[in-house]
Amino acid sequence: MIEEIANRLHEAAFTPELWPSLLDSICNATLSGAGCIYTLGHKVRAAHSSMRILPPERDRWKRGQKLVDMMTWHAYNKPMSRFERTNDYVNKSLPYVQVYMDEDQSHGVIDEVGTILKLPTGEVVVAAFDRNAEQGMFNDAVVGIINQLYPDFTRAALVAARLGEKQVHNMVEGMASLNLPCAALAENGRVLATNALFECQAGSFLNAAGNKLYIPYAPANAQLHMALSCRCAAKASSIRSIAIPSIRDHPAMVLHIIPIQASAHDIFTGSHALVVATEVNGKNRGPALDLLQALFHMTPKEAHLSHCLAEGHSLKESAARLGIGFGTARSYLLRIFEKTDTHHQTGLVNLLNSASRVLGIAAG
Repeated sequence: MIEEIANRLHEAAFTPELWPSLLDSICNATLSGAGCIYTLGHKVRAAHSSMRILPPERDRWKRGQKLVDMMTWHAYNKPMSRFERTNDYVNKSLPYVQVYMDEDQSHGVIDEVGTILKLPTGEVVVAAFDRNAEQGMFNDAVVGIINQLYPDFTRAALVAARLGEKQVHNMVEGMASLNLPCAALAENGRVLATNALFECQAGSFLNAAGNKLYIPYAPANAQLHMALSCRCAAKASSIRSIAIPSIRDHPAMVLHIIPIQASAHDIFTGSHALVVATEVNGKNRGPALDLLQALFHMTPKEAHLSHCLAEGHSLKESAARLGIGFGTARSYLLRIFEKTDTHHQTGLVNLLNSASRVLGIAAG
């Protein structure tokens, strides 16, 4: 049975949907009451066996930052080379650790075997198996069975992480083939990969010290990091676009944050965002109306006005073309500013004219 589970661990590196059933198999082989595996990062990603002892709302990664920090510290400073019983590797002199163990016991967990692994991406993976009072404590023989799987578990985690990195690089280079400067970001905003076009056009936006994007224009930089901290890139169904005026030697450009959704069970790679940079050259004819409505949640009238402005017409000319009063057009424009996070017509037009290029949609 252990050999079969080891083979399935390697399959799970390529097919993350296998992890829940795989955890069930390990629980059955070791008479465990529950098993889980989770990645600690900006956003926790986890898989759990169908069998449980702890209620879902009390999963360990939901118990506050101190516990997360403790496990992260262990991964970086006291790396583990096997599965061990919690009683053997945690520092129970720390008050919050004892509180954590007491809470486990209050929900029926009397023993736990786990390991902590640091991935090349910098994220930390935790795997743990629990027993309740009826199942009894883990003995050395059962811990030995679990440790037969440790080499296969670490290889599966590393392979999955490397595959995720390869997929990210392929996406970025694929954008280069479309002549689009692009960078890939992790959920915490860390730059995972860039193509040569991005480095040439927006390379000065890369903060080498923290490997993060930094825009030397405070309003745009605030919008970028607000979008990432609110997980707009990970959850939004549409692109978030940020206009940047001409700064020193940099031409005006727009950054488009494109959400990349990962599999719900993809523990080791998670969600990423692509950031595409497009220069504003004044040659665009304006994006299509349906694009404006979908991208910025505009009403049809707001989309028509935006399209006219993007084609180079003044607000007064646009109002006349649409058969509406100038005051009505100004009211529409204020709502458009709010929806696009812009504050003046020049920034709005720059943003709109780059939107069609990044999505490959031209006005008809």
